[in-house]
Amino acid sequence: MKFEVRRRAVDFHRVVIHFANGEDQNVELRNSIRADGETRVIDIDGGSRIITSIDFWYDAKTLGRGNSATVRSLGRH
Repeated sequence: MKFEVRRRAVDFHRVVIHFANGEDQNVELRNSIRADGETRVIDIDGGSRIITSIDFWYDAKTLGRGNSATVRSLGRH
């Protein structure tokens, strides 16, 4: 999977992916992704699993600029 960033740059600190079987995967993304950019491909541990939610910790570079940043998750099965 990977994450797309739209409208404004985002500084990722941490990402936690939650799965239907109750397990979590912590992903360290300590880098800034520019507007209209994307993260590296992130391998999901444990093979095929169902993602129930994703928690993001990040700073968006939006203060005083009007538009908010949008982060979208992409994956394939």
